[in-house]
Formats: sequence, structure tokens, C-alpha cells
Amino acid sequence: MRQLRVLHLRNCRGISDVTGSETYLMSLIPGLAARNCESTLACVVDPRHGETPWLKEATRLHLPLVTIPVGNLFSCRDVFATVRLIRHLGADIVHTHDHRADLVGAIAAKLTGRPVVATFMGWTNFPAGSLRARLYPVVNRLAHRLFDTVISDSGTMAAQVQQGNGGPPVLVIHGGVDLTAFTAEVPPAFRSKWFGVDDINVLGMVGRIHPVKGQLEFLQAAAVIARRHPECRFTIVGEAPPGYESYKQTLIKFVEEQGLQSRVLFTKVAKEFVPQVMASLDILVAPSFAESFSFTLIEGMAMGKAVVTTDVGGTHEMITHGETGVLLQPGDVEGLTQTLVQLIEDPRRASELGRRAQQHVMQELSVDVMASRTRNVYREVIAWREQRRNGATGATGLDERLRRALILESGKSSEA
Repeated sequence: MRQLRVLHLRNCRGISDVTGSETYLMSLIPGLAARNCESTLACVVDPRHGETPWLKEATRLHLPLVTIPVGNLFSCRDVFATVRLIRHLGADIVHTHDHRADLVGAIAAKLTGRPVVATFMGWTNFPAGSLRARLYPVVNRLAHRLFDTVISDSGTMAAQVQQGNGGPPVLVIHGGVDLTAFTAEVPPAFRSKWFGVDDINVLGMVGRIHPVKGQLEFLQAAAVIARRHPECRFTIVGEAPPGYESYKQTLIKFVEEQGLQSRVLFTKVAKEFVPQVMASLDILVAPSFAESFSFTLIEGMAMGKAVVTTDVGGTHEMITHGETGVLLQPGDVEGLTQTLVQLIEDPRRASELGRRAQQHVMQELSVDVMASRTRNVYREVIAWREQRRNGATGATGLDERLRRALILESGKSSEA
């Protein structure tokens, strides 16, 4: 079968660190390469920011990267650059990954006659009711009407962009991780590095420091647990994005007021060391107020860790409460504290939760499954567009074709 050429378009003008969307791309592109798909990643960047940590990580991973510098927010330079890239690469399909990329990719694909697919992961970074939280979904919905199909990483997020008759098919393809990176052979190297001893229980959060992630609620629980279990240590691995430095200072102040300086560690690591971080934790905690389909949770589950999180976004689609993790309500500090104490005092139950979580990831949430399903979407969209160009009558509609392709792929993955 002929190799598919895919142009991925991502707006990175406001992105500096590696978030879930970047993790998705860094997993998907190598996964597609193993499935006869040649990808090029075009990133729209603000030249004033220089080489950000996200771009450095993409370079380290040898992703096929092209940057499109756009200094002015209202410039159309990225539209023309994308059109040139499509033609130069001979791209078969365009795949966009955020609101600006959706607009740019839809216009460029229209001008070049290419199929275009979007990935939508929601807008979980902005406070509810804020201008951007109200504006971006509107932009997405308008742009998506120009697309052949929209892929979302969770059913919860997919429901936000369903437009009914006249809108594109919206499919759910859950995120997946590289299982070769999260294995029992990964050493828990950070335990002694962080705290100087190994004979401790380490509870940790991993990801950007942001009010929506619930780090303050984690520390409020930690303050209670520390008095009951002196062997416990707590770590927050990540950094505050621009504009949220004051939130981190609030967390540091709380730790000082509670006298937890020797028990709580704030640190950050390069993306390549995340498997070692996960291996160094006993329990992964994620008391988020909003999520799409968290890669951090999948990574912890892949490492066989007990996960305690909140029932927000698509989290319930990856975790079955009481079987592959624990789901709480956001903001429930008392419930979070009690749950963590129970798992600390019952390590056998924590281990069993981790074991079942790992099995689930291996079966359904690997990068292999995610890439296979995405490739099938490309093929069906391209074939459907070709039928339309050739004037085929009685052809199966795109919505039905896509759902059949994903059902077949799901069957293969579950049988494997």
C-alpha cells in the first residue's frame, strides 16, 4: 500500500512547555511512521520566544519539524506557508491540532484541494467564563464545518463539537503511550535523589503547575497525611506556565505555613525522564478540575501505579473506579485525603489497582492502537474524497465508513 504523506499543523505561538497536546503529537507521529505514514510537523511560532522547551524536545526526538514564524497575531503568513508546504511535500491529507491551526489548515486545504482532519482536545487551560474560554469554542465550531472529520481524545470533549446534520463526523480516538518507555525495567532513580532515602512512600503530581490541576488541594491533603504518616513524602513535578507564577508562590507559601519544607519537593525534569519519575512514585495523584484525556494518567497507569484522580472530562473513559484507579469529585479534599490514607495503609490494594491499570493501558491505550486508528481515519477520508471526485453513486457515507473502520480496528486490538 502506498505511503501516506501527512502534514500536521500546530500553532505554538503561545506554547512553551510540553503539554498534553504536544505529548500527543510526539507519540502519534512516530506511531504513524511505523504504519507507512510519512509525517511533517509544521509549527507556527512567535519568533520573539526563541527555541522554547517544547521545540527543543521535538528536536531531541528528531520529529520532522518545520517552523513558520508569525510575529503578528493577525498575520496570514502561516496560511500561505502552509499552502506552499502542502504542494512541496505532496501531502495527501492535512491534520490540524488547535484553533488557529484549524483556521489556517482549513483554508490551506481548501485552496489545494486536500482532505483535512482536526484533533480537538477541548480548552481546559482557561478559567470558565473567561473571554478565551468563550471565544475559542466558537472559533473551533466555525472552523470545523470546513473539515472532513474531527477526532477527539474523549467522548466528553467530542460532545462539545458535535454539530449534528451538516457538521463533520466527530470520532473518539483515545490517547496512547509508548509502552516500551514505561516498563518494569525503568529504575526509580529519583526517590533517593529527591529525598535522600528510599524507605519512604512517595505521593506525587506530574504536569504543569496550574489552578485547574489541583496542586493546592493535593498539598492540603498532604498536610493531614504528613501528621499521620511520617514516612510519606510529596512531590510536585512541573513548572508554572507564564501568567501563573503567583499560583506557584501560593503553593510554596502554604508548604512553609504548614512546616512541610522537608516533606514536600517542587521540581521539574525533562520530558525524557518522565518514565523514571513515574517509577519513583508509589501513588500518582491528579485532583484536576478539568481534563480532556490526560497523558500523565496513562503514563502512570502504564507504569503500574495506583492513580487517584477526579471524575472530570474523559477520565472516566480511561479509569474504572475501584478497579483501575480511584475517581473522586473535584475539590473534595477530605475524600482525597481519606483515599490516599487508605492506599498508604493498604499497599496490596494499591498494587492491585496499578496492575489492573497497566493491563488496561496495554490493551487499549497504547500508541500502537492510537496510531492505527488514526491511520485508518486518514485512509477512509482520502478514499471517500476520491469517490466524490469520481462521481461515485451509492457510496457509503463518510460517517459510516469511519465508524466501521474504527470498529474493525478496535476488534483487532482487543483480540491481540
